[in-house]
Amino acid sequence: MSTRVRWEDIALQHSHRYTCGYCGGDITSNSGYSEVAATNSVPIGTIYVCHNCDCPTYIRGDKQWPGAKLGTSIDNLPQDILSLHNEIRDATAAGANTAAVLAARKVLMHIAVELGADEGKNFTVYVDYLVDNHYAPPNSKSWVDKIRQVGNEANHEIVIMGPTEAANIIKFIEMLLLFNYEFPAGDEPEGDVVAAGQ
Repeated sequence: MSTRVRWEDIALQHSHRYTCGYCGGDITSNSGYSEVAATNSVPIGTIYVCHNCDCPTYIRGDKQWPGAKLGTSIDNLPQDILSLHNEIRDATAAGANTAAVLAARKVLMHIAVELGADEGKNFTVYVDYLVDNHYAPPNSKSWVDKIRQVGNEANHEIVIMGPTEAANIIKFIEMLLLFNYEFPAGDEPEGDVVAAGQ
């Protein structure tokens, strides 16, 4: 057993605000287990307990495990795309940004095939398919070019992806998912639609 630290029983802690890596709640918690140095009882870290889902989050200094997931939940997704989207978000919570970007390439391919593209093509063909067939919103060309570049770097070059690259590709994927799955399946606006200027 380590003699460097000891864990104290659950108790009131200094209040700490964080985003729960499990339920995504914006939490301010003061309940948890404190990690203290065995020799002098100096606080080192704390496991806070989320009051939404009762799951533990370890915080030491400015680091948090699991971290907050990037992105958001999206409704009406096909099961395989939903599973991949969740996997990408879980990877970001673990700080596995390169894995998130590589999985994002895969979900883009799944989206394209689910929307009618042929199987067995390369990543660039699928990105172009989404744009050429208007599955990507208008004026998203700069996003598309960036995603194509980041996706190819992650897959074909010895490059480590950071949180910025992961966040950008997740934003693009979620834009596609909202545009093609959540919005079309949503309820129609109530009442008569009035044209602008009337």
